[in-house]
Amino acid sequence: MYGEFDGTSWTTQVVEQASHPSGWRNFDNPSLAIDSSGVVHIGYDFRLSENPRKYDIKYANDSSGSFAPEIRYRFDAASGLSSGINEVDFSTILTGPAGTMHLFYLKEDNINSSRGNLYYQSRDASGNWSSEQLIDGTYQVVNPNNFVKTGTASNGMAAYNDPNGHALVFFVEGGDLKAYSTASGTPTKVTILTGVAAFHDYAVNGTTEILHVTTSAGSPHIYSRFSGSSSWNQEFVVTSHTGTEIAINSTNRVMVVQSESLGSNGGSGNDLLFVTDTITVPDNTPPVLSSVTIPNSSMKVGDVVTVTITVTDDGGDVYSLTSGTVGGFTLGNLSRVNSTTYTAQFTVPEGGTDVAAGSN
Repeated sequence: MYGEFDGTSWTTQVVEQASHPSGWRNFDNPSLAIDSSGVVHIGYDFRLSENPRKYDIKYANDSSGSFAPEIRYRFDAASGLSSGINEVDFSTILTGPAGTMHLFYLKEDNINSSRGNLYYQSRDASGNWSSEQLIDGTYQVVNPNNFVKTGTASNGMAAYNDPNGHALVFFVEGGDLKAYSTASGTPTKVTILTGVAAFHDYAVNGTTEILHVTTSAGSPHIYSRFSGSSSWNQEFVVTSHTGTEIAINSTNRVMVVQSESLGSNGGSGNDLLFVTDTITVPDNTPPVLSSVTIPNSSMKVGDVVTVTITVTDDGGDVYSLTSGTVGGFTLGNLSRVNSTTYTAQFTVPEGGTDVAAGSN
């Protein structure tokens, strides 16, 4: 069932349905994505528990006005393989740039004691699908990596869109948080954060990313970074509870909701906790320099030379100078003229390189 709320009332429609008196036909683990044209895309699993059993990874969109389901992968026990060790799970659909859709899912691959191997297909803007690709794991070998969220209220794949619209699937490997990212066009393994024991959740606003992880030291932390930065800031500790979800709004207000057992207080059941704090995330993205100029005149040893630097609009966040040189001369005294123009200076030292006037 899919529904839309217009601010006043809900309208719903059936995506796909099946019935059996014993409940042996089940749709599970739906995921939802909406592309830039407003088309709704849904990924989901289907289990037919009658013999011979069938397990499907399914996809549908409403580009025609109604949903038209299609099978992207099917396991059929009629093939002779055991259905108990060939289950498929967590069909997860994500948007991508230029109308691309990314579909991730897990397959047991004929072995038990594994959350499954990670598979991938992509769909281009014209509706053409790529062939299935195994991106993590080996057929009939237990995969130690876990691509499913832990410690969150929702049970699903740890798959998200980053601030640039690329897909990310998180997992912990070798004590580090890693992800398969589609930023290069196809899923590529990248290291996100070192010293991580467990991944819990991820959220973004327009410019800021936040992570909820348990560190190798056993502490559950919220981390943040400005989009495009390679370094993460440790913000605050989150008390460990089951069912923790995180979000961040446009003013960098981080919100955490948790489900806490009442048993420790003499009660039964759970209560709901809400924690919030506003964080300041430095923009460590280096500016793009469009030009660097110095006066076209002769200068001698000891002269102070002013360098004019044209940059991308700083948006009111004043740039600082970490280090820099012009012609081998060390820059200092960076000063803001306006949002796109800065000046800096260097002093001509003895023994420096001779540069003819006008050659800059």
